[in-house]
Amino acid sequence: MKRVLVILGFLSSGFAFSQAMEANAEIDKTMRPAVQITIKNNPKTTQEALDSKLKAEGLKGSKNVKGWSLYEGALFSKISDTKMDYYFKVEQNGKIKEESLVYISMSKGYGNFVDGNADRDLIEKAKGFLNSFVADVSAHQLTLDIAAQTKIAEEAVKAHDKSVKDGEDLAKKLEENKQDQANKKAEMEKQRAALEALKARK
Repeated sequence: MKRVLVILGFLSSGFAFSQAMEANAEIDKTMRPAVQITIKNNPKTTQEALDSKLKAEGLKGSKNVKGWSLYEGALFSKISDTKMDYYFKVEQNGKIKEESLVYISMSKGYGNFVDGNADRDLIEKAKGFLNSFVADVSAHQLTLDIAAQTKIAEEAVKAHDKSVKDGEDLAKKLEENKQDQANKKAEMEKQRAALEALKARK
């Protein structure tokens, strides 16, 4: 029972660790309201997963705004039924190489950024998107792990097949060597007999 409680406590703490929250982030030298989540994976993998997710959601044609990916006038139905500007950013969590911070900031245009006071529903939906995104990163990592392990397994098969072939070649050479030894022994005995015959004629 104690072990079950420890496991449940671990799972719940891990779940809490991954919950999205409101934050402030610098966009073009100005602090803006945003939603942030910590992902237990490196920025490269997290960025790949985010790009794939946003593409699947129909968000295309982003432009870089000092480290942020900006989707202008985008319709992102997971958050809003109307078009808005969406800012996304992935960065390393301080000095922790295997953790990423993912941000979403939203604007209705002309610097009118969405915050929790005036647009609580939009903020909660952005949180919901980031919370669900944790599973997308895990799925992307699994795909990468499977691809990497597939390559390793294929190389192991090739190494095994080469070893088997080398063994077969060695076995063949050994058999040929045995036959060659037998032939040479017969020739040796033949020549010795001829020598003895010549000596006997003295």
